[in-house]
Amino acid sequence: MTNDQITALAREYAEGIYRNAHKEMEVLPDCLSNESINMFAEDMESKLKWLLRRYYLVEKGTVRKEYHEIQLALGDGGRSEWEDDINMGKEVLLESLFPEIAKEVQK
Repeated sequence: MTNDQITALAREYAEGIYRNAHKEMEVLPDCLSNESINMFAEDMESKLKWLLRRYYLVEKGTVRKEYHEIQLALGDGGRSEWEDDINMGKEVLLESLFPEIAKEVQK
């Protein structure tokens, strides 16, 4: 993930947390709301950066799309044996990294 993606994800998380926490509470003035969201976002950004030193974060949609394309390629029968071997290797890799992927993606 790039720094911009991390910042955007942290901001999205902070806005969601803030909205959920203040559903039934008194609405704060915009300046206080923005300050709270910025604090949540900065905290989350530092946590994401820490996580990314040890783990890869991949958007689920990207993995689902890649897996679906592999399934289509394996099912169409118009590829060479060499291409099928490559796609089977990709399939095994994705399934080993994301065990639930086959359940989530329809052929």
